[in-house]
Amino acid sequence: MGRAARHPAATPPRLVAPAVLVAGAVLLLVLREGLGLSPDWTPVLVGVPALLAGVAGRRANLVAAGLAVTAFGLAVLAVRVGPLPAAREAPALVVAVAAGFLLAAVATRAMGRPGDVAVAGLAALTTGIAFWFAFDTAAVLSAWVWSAALLAWAAAEALLSPRPAG
Repeated sequence: MGRAARHPAATPPRLVAPAVLVAGAVLLLVLREGLGLSPDWTPVLVGVPALLAGVAGRRANLVAAGLAVTAFGLAVLAVRVGPLPAAREAPALVVAVAAGFLLAAVATRAMGRPGDVAVAGLAALTTGIAFWFAFDTAAVLSAWVWSAALLAWAAAEALLSPRPAG
């Protein structure tokens, strides 16, 4: 009687972040394939779930990656569908990635994991490489590819997250 009953439907804490990433993968498909959002939205649709997964699961690595990718995505949108002229795309991306890094540095330090800011660099590098190949490789623009990437990321987070002792 003294032990608190576990709610059978409760998500174990180590699976919260992966569950948010899975939800993000589904949302990305719904918005891109179902509602027809352009590929320009993809970095935001990848970055925001990563950021939310990091906050919900208290994972600094996901917060750092989410901030870097979301910042990049917001710059893409500001140029491609927003008020910034196309001639300003490169500086907008540089400023956005730098802002994402600075926010990641503050956030990871606040979470007690300042070393995880390096994940923002890996996320920015991966995003930049994908952006590079998007001009020549149609698969990079596919919502299915990015949804699968989020699902793979969720699986990695679930498999690599520390298990509770006991």
